Amino acid sequence: MLKISIKEKIAYGLGDAGCNIVWQTAMLFLAYFYTDVYGLSPAHMGTMFLVVRLIDAIADPVIGTYIDNKPENKEGRYRPFLKWFAIPFGIACTLVFYTPELGETGKLVYAYGSYIVLNIIYSILNVPYCALGNTLTKDSNERTSLQSYRFTLNTVSGLLVVLLALPLVDIIGAGNKKIGYFGAIAVMSIIAAIMFFDPTQI
Repeated sequence: MLKISIKEKIAYGLGDAGCNIVWQTAMLFLAYFYTDVYGLSPAHMGTMFLVVRLIDAIADPVIGTYIDNKPENKEGRYRPFLKWFAIPFGIACTLVFYTPELGETGKLVYAYGSYIVLNIIYSILNVPYCALGNTLTKDSNERTSLQSYRFTLNTVSGLLVVLLALPLVDIIGAGNKKIGYFGAIAVMSIIAAIMFFDPTQI
């Protein structure tokens, strides 16, 4: 049975931590950002969240089917997606917290477009990431250990979001919440994107 080194387990767990940095930020702050900073009405924001969830319900199985049927290359079936979409993931998250002056309709279109793109890229990353763990070893004990590292680092990343996000907004924005949120999310998105690159392969 293939044994996985501690370094490899940490590298695997960092991928989930990267996803969680973005997702926790969105879950904790996006509703406030859209209504109080970006200027969407609560009704528009709630409708958008519902529409995006419906799109996710369709996109996730389509993405999963495509990935499962994609021929493997020298890096495997799942790993390339983590490399190809890590940087676009960070960019997409940053753009969700951008506040262009486009008028009411333009801002709503931008919010829909940027949030939908973020969710699709998240699925393209998260679906192969979740499947990757089962391909690394057939040893059930190693799989259990691998998931333990994953969930531990996931929890740590969530704590970092809670502790760092709002202080970064204050420091970067210096009173301007639009600049503060955009800058803070840019910093956290860079960190999240880096986490997807396997340090054992560098």
